[in-house]
Amino acid sequence: MLITRASNNGRLIHSLSMLRSQLSMFQMQDTFYPERMAIALNDHEQVLLALLAGNVEEAADCLARHIRNAKEGVLADIFFERKEDV
Repeated sequence: MLITRASNNGRLIHSLSMLRSQLSMFQMQDTFYPERMAIALNDHEQVLLALLAGNVEEAADCLARHIRNAKEGVLADIFFERKEDV
């Protein structure tokens, strides 16, 4: 949200806030998977470093990778059932 707020774009801030509230239940699931959290933190760091270096294209690529990684985690939570009782 730091980058979003820095944009000073009210519509963007509102839209991403709404999206974040809808995804929050999946973000809580990530606490059970430390490797997901490590990947997400690394993704965030790479986006920030690219922005600080003024490399917008690299930042966009890093952000796209982060979104793909997050999507994979959410889909895994939705569609993969654990077979612990079998």
